[in-house]
Amino acid sequence: MIPMTNNNPPELLKQQIQQQLSRLLKQLQDVENDKEMLDSEEEYLEIKKETLQQMKEFQNTLDQIGKNDELLRDDIKSFRMAVRAACVETFKTLEIIQMFAQQNTNQIKEKLSSLETSFRLHKISEQEYISQKTEILGVLQKLNSPLTNEQEQFLKKHMNSKLKEFIGSDEFEKNILSNIKN
Repeated sequence: MIPMTNNNPPELLKQQIQQQLSRLLKQLQDVENDKEMLDSEEEYLEIKKETLQQMKEFQNTLDQIGKNDELLRDDIKSFRMAVRAACVETFKTLEIIQMFAQQNTNQIKEKLSSLETSFRLHKISEQEYISQKTEILGVLQKLNSPLTNEQEQFLKKHMNSKLKEFIGSDEFEKNILSNIKN
């Protein structure tokens, strides 16, 4: 896990947290991508359960760091929300979870623009477009980035219940990992 010493400058600790989060998100994505190659559904579920348990442990570490490091409190909150989003499968796109964790609204807006271009050029299906655009708009809204009226209407029309909870409830964030079945 992340070494919690007082010798870590805030930027180094933040970098270590980002690396750990990226590793866990990649691991979760790999489990999903390799599901068909596993021997059984039970093996898939066991590996996924282990990964979610690691995320729960990471969440606990973030809680500890957040209590002890006021300089990183806002960053820790965004990392915690990214972990929560991954655990409840709010987002299907690893890249969007990572951008959310970094709170980089410009990068997220660039992804939205690229997605819209890909859809116009028929490089992605309408279903994939709607799913990813909804995720991106949800992330932008959660980061308090202003949406156009058209974007707000699109989001309201297409978001699912998990995304609604993600956008609307900080209490949900605090409790989600404790509900992961051991």
